[in-house]
Amino acid sequence: MGVRRAVNKTLDTARNCTGPIYTLGPLIHNPQVVEMFSSQGVEVAEDIPQEGTVVIRSHGISPSTRAALQKQGLETVNATCPRVARVQGIVRSHHKKGFMIILLGDPGHAEVDGIKGHAEGGAYVVRSAEEIASLPDAGKVCLVAQTTQEREVFEKAAAAVREKYGHLGDDDLVIADTICDSTRNRQEEVRRLAAKVDAMVVVGGKGSANTKRLAEVAREAGVPGFQVETEDELDENELSRFNVVGLTAGASTPNWMIRRVYDRLQDISHRRTPWTMLKGAIKWMVMSNIYVALGAGALTLAAARMQERWPDPLIVVANILFVFGVHTLTLMMNTKALSLNVPARARSFTRHRQRWTAASAGALIIAFALGLLTDLFYGALLAGLALVSLIYPVRISRIRRLPVRSLAEVPASKDLFMAAGWSVLIVILPLIASPAKGFSVFAAFAAFVMIGGLVFVRALLRDFRDIQADRMIGRETLPIALGTGRTRRILYITLIGAGAVMVMATLLGGIPSPRGYALLAPLAYFAACVPLFTRQTILQGFGAEFIIDAAFLITGVVALLP
Repeated sequence: MGVRRAVNKTLDTARNCTGPIYTLGPLIHNPQVVEMFSSQGVEVAEDIPQEGTVVIRSHGISPSTRAALQKQGLETVNATCPRVARVQGIVRSHHKKGFMIILLGDPGHAEVDGIKGHAEGGAYVVRSAEEIASLPDAGKVCLVAQTTQEREVFEKAAAAVREKYGHLGDDDLVIADTICDSTRNRQEEVRRLAAKVDAMVVVGGKGSANTKRLAEVAREAGVPGFQVETEDELDENELSRFNVVGLTAGASTPNWMIRRVYDRLQDISHRRTPWTMLKGAIKWMVMSNIYVALGAGALTLAAARMQERWPDPLIVVANILFVFGVHTLTLMMNTKALSLNVPARARSFTRHRQRWTAASAGALIIAFALGLLTDLFYGALLAGLALVSLIYPVRISRIRRLPVRSLAEVPASKDLFMAAGWSVLIVILPLIASPAKGFSVFAAFAAFVMIGGLVFVRALLRDFRDIQADRMIGRETLPIALGTGRTRRILYITLIGAGAVMVMATLLGGIPSPRGYALLAPLAYFAACVPLFTRQTILQGFGAEFIIDAAFLITGVVALLP
């Protein structure tokens, strides 16, 4: 919690502040994150800088350092972890009352130095229970711990303190449990996971104490533990010997780095079974954008069936090819974001760029040709829609006074533009190409709202999955601009609104019953996905995309009902 909070505060500062921005020491013990911050204009300062804004990292600082910052006249952003701040408060208040402070921790660690400063430098720092016997006598004693200490070590230290200072009364002997629950829980999870796997891989910075400890916990549990910072450090020859490999990460490890390691571990596994081959085929379809393109075909079928007609097969194929081509080309235009959010796709698009470019361009050419065969005006509009879609991520303005240089820089624009573009492609353009007899404006409107709502929700769910990486590259999606709570409410409002329109259209006869009511199924499916992807993003990578985009295929299947 503290690390994520510090990262978010720093990114918000980088986005909103002008002038130089520094973190007082590395914000977190992860070189990759520090490098990403540098690209955002946030530099590491080992000493008090002369000017600018200083972010106080999650480890906290001492009162003397804070005073030095104020004396220099620097703006500060306090990203101290609340749990660390609690330890500082305990130490400060008990030191003022005359307690001798014993701090269980790693000497020289930034958090330990900051906590020690709240005792005016008078705290005794110990590494283990064995060191407590050599401490001096005192009339009042307070024991605290670095928040990332292991609980067993703390309990042994507490027992040693009680033994040495047991003659003190309850008011004069304070043992404060200041270990972070998330640290303890993460270590317990590693112990449980170690009993089910043959080896463990721990992802995190080499300078991260809690990451090192996770690897040690795995080894103590009887399995080999490998600590890596990036996927390039994985020993493929060594890891390929194991049947089951567990994966965990330190508190400061970003999600995109975990994904990269996860993807590489999957590549290392060379076992071929019917199940792994099926999973590989599904993964390839999702990665290549064929899966979402088939979803566009399913939505085209559903939109037509809502209006009591069957779609032109040429239009269905054209829409499938169109979505494949546009999605692939636009993703290839921003490989920086792609490498963080979906590293396996980024690697494939980078290594085989010419092939993917040719495939997507060829798909668009065929889509235009099919459009022209259907209707000249329809083909021209299809080309125009493709042009707008491909221009979206491109910087087209050189006017410095403008707040944005491209459509993609408009806050939260991606989700709205995508929903509008899909609705036009799937509902409006087919009506232009082949106007239906007995055309119903109400049915077309319901189809437009339904398709737009599904695509909008799909985009928002993916935004939740990519919040951390989007912050790092400066992309302002709705969850970032409005917050997760408000965006979650928008998701439910969108689904309820689309459902209300479908019910109304069915009641008034615009959409035949029971088809109209049955089409509430994909909306209900997405409603079930909201807590899964907005509160605890357990599913990552292509598995998440497969589940989210399945709503489109469900819509197409349900639309086949009489």
